[in-house]
Amino acid sequence: GGQSLFQRALGRVNGAPFAAPIITCAQDLRFLAAQHAQDVGVRPAAIFLEPDGRNTAPAALIAALSSGPDALILLMPCDHVLPDDLGAALQLSAAAQAAQQGRIVCFGTPAHCPSADYGYLHLGAEMGGGGYDVKGFIEKPEPQRAADLLASGHHLWNSGIFLMRADVLISTLRRLDPALFAACHTALTGARQDLDFTALEPVAWAQIEAISIDHAVMERTDGLCAFLLLGDWHDLGALDRLLPTCADMSKGRSLAIDCVNSDLIASDAQQSVVGIGLHDTVVVATPDAVLVAARDQLGQMRRAVHEMRKQGIWQADLHPTDHRPWGSFRSLALDQRFQVKQLRILPGAQLSLQSHLHRQEHWIIVSGTVQAHLDGQDHLLSEGQSICVPIGMKHRLSNPGKLPAVVIEVQTGSYLGEDDIERFEDIYARAALPKQPEPQNPLAKRGQICFTRPILHGLFDRAAMMILAFPAKSPQPNQT
Repeated sequence: GGQSLFQRALGRVNGAPFAAPIITCAQDLRFLAAQHAQDVGVRPAAIFLEPDGRNTAPAALIAALSSGPDALILLMPCDHVLPDDLGAALQLSAAAQAAQQGRIVCFGTPAHCPSADYGYLHLGAEMGGGGYDVKGFIEKPEPQRAADLLASGHHLWNSGIFLMRADVLISTLRRLDPALFAACHTALTGARQDLDFTALEPVAWAQIEAISIDHAVMERTDGLCAFLLLGDWHDLGALDRLLPTCADMSKGRSLAIDCVNSDLIASDAQQSVVGIGLHDTVVVATPDAVLVAARDQLGQMRRAVHEMRKQGIWQADLHPTDHRPWGSFRSLALDQRFQVKQLRILPGAQLSLQSHLHRQEHWIIVSGTVQAHLDGQDHLLSEGQSICVPIGMKHRLSNPGKLPAVVIEVQTGSYLGEDDIERFEDIYARAALPKQPEPQNPLAKRGQICFTRPILHGLFDRAAMMILAFPAKSPQPNQT
């Protein structure tokens, strides 16, 4: 639909009765999350940065601890397809009344098949207002048990969306997992501001065992209730139901010949995907990887990412595009002594004043206007012009225009690592922050090249979680 699932999730809660959202995400997703929020006109109350992924229970607890004790918090993963009218879909008015009374509200959806990829809510007696008591919470059962649950007619899929008072979640986790509570409390109290972000204290965070809110809370507590989620609901793992299917379906530069119930998708204009005689198959080609899967096995994506990591396949954790506060860059070509990048510089943004000890750079302006600052002199460059930056020269690029500027940067030298940067001035205050080690590029030859920093850590098992909070009454400007 032209927006990321994250942006669509933000759009559903932009305005009453919701207050400004609280977002938690991986450290390397921070600029992407901030830019996506800005693009849809959303100003988050906070963006918390996790040093490492610890699943959804710690993320939820951080949001609760940072909210007022009486706040109602709606926990919502961002990798869902949901109706745009979220209040109606969740029967929010009735669900909020139950949450105000101290209940933890789960939102369920009718099961389409006996899937072992979802948790199940065992419904009890109807409690009025459209809700039900929950007799049991079953997290991702084995296939045969999933079939039995579906046949019983008393179970819903757990959507992963929850509503509760902040103090209820805090007291529940303090009782059920004191170690998790203590570590999260320390990580939050020791957090530091990093530009517009709040970076959680890494030492305490490292003590946290990764655990989902399903395992940490829902399976271990009483007093759950459920409301039916009205309208279609899918998560990113349900790719087979999200993609339209027909006898000859393709997207992008794709060609399907005698293919049945198969999807061929090319995400890059430079690629073509051709399928011949495929049945019940999904093929997705991106610039750095190709997925070929039987349609009924797409739920194995988490396992696939896990196996890729075990074998050191870098696409499990690294992405060719790196988002920065000034825009983004993408690695187009890479070899032992050269690298070609595409820089996208946002209007009014500028890179830091920096120099390199081991490489020179050549900038070619593809679109827009940029100002190149070289050793104290400014050069205004437009489309088709270029300029060279010798080794050791202080330099900076900025975009004085009103449209994004695109620049091709050609690096040559003996070492092309992202850590070969000495910053002198930076409007984003990165020069003052402790220098972080850069990950080694898996494409590097003899360890001489570093790759761009990762931004997507396991798309299917480390999606950023969005934590949203809203008060009982109409939100005030500074309420979370």
